[in-house]
Amino acid sequence: MSDLGFLYDTHIALVMFSPTGEVINYSSRERSTPNPNEEAHMEKLNDLKQTLSEAHEKIRLKISSLYF
Repeated sequence: MSDLGFLYDTHIALVMFSPTGEVINYSSRERSTPNPNEEAHMEKLNDLKQTLSEAHEKIRLKISSLYF
């Protein structure tokens, strides 16, 4: 991915959620100093993860009720 960032002169960030709920992130840009807002951002990501998990469960239950 860093090759794409270099080729197009962009910074690339990727956030993935594993099936177990683990957050995996990647950034093509190295940070030289810690981001003071990182804890707040992680809290927002965890809230989003919870919301997506709840929505996924509702969809799964709805689909299940349609077939059974």
